[in-house]
Amino acid sequence: MAPWWGENSKEAYSSGSANLATALDTWNSSRHGQCAGRAVGFPRFRSKRAAWSCRFTTGAFGPTTADRRHVRLPRIGAVRTHESPRELARHGQRGTARIRSATVSFRRGRWQVSLSVEIERRESEPTPGRHGRGEVAGGAVARGGHRQPRHLRSLRLPR
Repeated sequence: MAPWWGENSKEAYSSGSANLATALDTWNSSRHGQCAGRAVGFPRFRSKRAAWSCRFTTGAFGPTTADRRHVRLPRIGAVRTHESPRELARHGQRGTARIRSATVSFRRGRWQVSLSVEIERRESEPTPGRHGRGEVAGGAVARGGHRQPRHLRSLRLPR
């Protein structure tokens, strides 16, 4: 193996390889007419100095348990966040969220971490006792369930 391989996280190499594979697949699909629009050109070489970013897809990453102001990244450690990941930590404790990846990038003189999260959403049940438009057209209904036709009459009067 290369002697410099151990100096960096394996995710740096795998994210670069994944980006190259996606670019080549897009180019090949476009070349065979499987994509709508103009043909996409062959992927150009991007310098490693152009965009400093790395995507972590494996390893232990996510909000720290000690405080909810930091996220933990492999090979880097705990990094303080600008926004609180408290909501993400709550979803993680309930088991309704799964962090798919963490992307570390350098933009405008600052390092940023963006987390790609998959959250399970439950479909909410309709609230009982609430009615749609048809009930309003038939007259307003008070809490006790009796109609109030005065309000309906006021809507029918010409203005």
